[in-house]
Amino acid sequence: MMFQVSQRMKLLKSKLKSLNKQEQYDIELNYFQNKLDWIKIGDDNTAYFYRALKVHKYRKRVIEIKDHDG
Repeated sequence: MMFQVSQRMKLLKSKLKSLNKQEQYDIELNYFQNKLDWIKIGDDNTAYFYRALKVHKYRKRVIEIKDHDG
C-alpha cells in the first residue's frame, strides 16, 4: 500500500514538473512572438504591444484562492 502511494507521488511530481516547464515555455514563446511582431511592425505601434502584454497578464491572473474550508 505505501509503495503504491510512493509510486503515485513520484508520478504526480514528474507530471507537475512537466506542466511547469510547459507553462514557462508558453510565457517565453509569447514574449518572443511579441518581440518579433514589434521588430516587423516597428516603433510606431508601441500601444499595440503594451495592449498585447496587458491582455496576456490579464489571462494569467489569479481569480480566486480557496482555503481548506472552501
